[in-house]
Amino acid sequence: MNPSDFEASLKFVAVQLGDPVREVYARLFARQPELEALFVLDTDGAVRGEMLARVFESLEALVADVGYAEQLLQAEYINHCAMGIPNGGFTLFLDVLIETFSTELGESWLPEFEAVWRQLQTRVSTIEKSAD
Repeated sequence: MNPSDFEASLKFVAVQLGDPVREVYARLFARQPELEALFVLDTDGAVRGEMLARVFESLEALVADVGYAEQLLQAEYINHCAMGIPNGGFTLFLDVLIETFSTELGESWLPEFEAVWRQLQTRVSTIEKSAD
């Protein structure tokens, strides 16, 4: 996994899309409508924005192979399952991110970006399975 491709993809998304929170969560709720109820108190989207920022930070740590990253994701996965997120929810969320970026950015979403995100999705899926 190439850390520079991941970093470049995040910068590209920020420049091209700005804040993708609305698009990401609209797509997530379209795929899993029952999850929207978990955000009933998030009337201004601040919680969603904070969560997406934490996702990006966690993925950056995972790409950089920072020692705590896998344990952090395992712990957060267990916490989220306890809140009602279905098994495989983190992998699903990554799929939603990738789909959002690829749809919104079209042909400008580079194959290198797609590849690094799919590699991350596979790694996150492995982490989820180890936490189940």
